[in-house]
Amino acid sequence: FASRIGLDRPDLQSASNWISTNTKTSAIFATNDFCGQVSVSCNKDTDWDALLNFSMKCTQFAVLRTDKCNAGGYALLTALVHRRFLAGNYYVGISDGSAIKPWVVKRVLDSVNFAKLPSNKTLTALKDSNVGWYLLRRELTSDKNWEKFGTIRYSNSSYLVIELS
Repeated sequence: FASRIGLDRPDLQSASNWISTNTKTSAIFATNDFCGQVSVSCNKDTDWDALLNFSMKCTQFAVLRTDKCNAGGYALLTALVHRRFLAGNYYVGISDGSAIKPWVVKRVLDSVNFAKLPSNKTLTALKDSNVGWYLLRRELTSDKNWEKFGTIRYSNSSYLVIELS
């Protein structure tokens, strides 16, 4: 029960509380946190391009009757953080059996690529989609120098909240 409502993720709850108190409700966030739990199949080295490309090619049967096409998404994150995300729980909405759409893939890749390979190019991709904030899960990135991309407004042992430059 605790994992379904976030009681086992106090750092996420703390970051969410800060976000709710200190950002506008119209704020748009991006995140690299598409892993409910960090694991062999979902970690800082996950090949999101390959995972999402595979998921886009799935048949309706595979989407509806198996879990092999599930390209991730983290439902609890978007439930706890009451703000819009460039890409949030992007897979659950595909209940009609459609494969994941290319526009969704682009949003997910723009989100994770900023954490995997932070650069002016990956920052610009977010800014071009009107993203003003980034919720960074520390264990899903190797980079430690975020100040050059924005202002760190909040941090705890698991998350940074970055207001993008």
